Amino acid sequence: MKQTIMKKLILFTAVLFFLSFTTKKELIKIPIINDKEAKAAGFNIFFVPIKLAGIEKQFKMQFDLGLDVSAIYGNSLQAICEKYPNLKKNFYVRDEYQIVKTKYYIAGIESNLDSLLVFANYGSDKKFEEQDIIGSIGVNQFKNKILLINYNERYIQILDNDSQIDKEKFDCTPMTVTKNNKIIINLKAGDSFVPFLFDSGNGVPLVTINKNFFDEQTENQKELRDTISGNSWGETIRLFGAKQQKNIGTENTNFTIGQNRIYYTQANKIVEQFKEMNVEHSIGNNFFMGKTILFDFKNNKFGLKKQ
Repeated sequence: MKQTIMKKLILFTAVLFFLSFTTKKELIKIPIINDKEAKAAGFNIFFVPIKLAGIEKQFKMQFDLGLDVSAIYGNSLQAICEKYPNLKKNFYVRDEYQIVKTKYYIAGIESNLDSLLVFANYGSDKKFEEQDIIGSIGVNQFKNKILLINYNERYIQILDNDSQIDKEKFDCTPMTVTKNNKIIINLKAGDSFVPFLFDSGNGVPLVTINKNFFDEQTENQKELRDTISGNSWGETIRLFGAKQQKNIGTENTNFTIGQNRIYYTQANKIVEQFKEMNVEHSIGNNFFMGKTILFDFKNNKFGLKKQ
């Protein structure tokens, strides 16, 4: 009798052990929400749903892979603290920055981070009930993870390891994350691979400070040129654009040449930033619309799903 019970217990334990290794963790699809005004202007900037622990309201944060750290806007934080004063106890001022310690959730997934940088004097000054976009999700959110972005179905997934995805379906290329958490991906332009800063928070499709590159990629498009003027950190900048005419992509997979535009600038701030990272170009969401890409922060690989 005892031997029979022991055999059943061993069998039961073995089944549980087997299931623990064969049952895959369900991957949650985090929706990415378009900025409607940017979309109407021809640019693609996205937001993800956010909830702060203990706060009975759902907000949004910009999904910004051009930002090194996840952050909450100071004005929005102040409005939240007026409604939930206990949050002030978690506010810390350092020599050169401020943080707020709090658990937060991205579409129900608890963040592996326990604090947010505070962007002082930034964001909406509306009351708590009217607060909507309260910060930005940056690169540090995905350290040692694999991030998948499905632009066609408009969602992202955060993966723990390679077993959760079929990487054979992706054409991969080397990727570097700088000490300041900037993502540099190597893409094929012409006959050679060129480093690009990836910036999902920048609505401009592709920016270059190399005039020769601009001329080569947009040749014979003088009648389709345009100019964007704006303000960047106090500097008035001008971007001169034209329609892309030549392939850019990974080794075997190119982005479709459609309505993508490439912009050239010599704005001081942009030139300085690019030179610090040893790049001449940045690329954003517009080039990947309709496609699926991945960032493997564990193995330093960028992947574009094969056609």
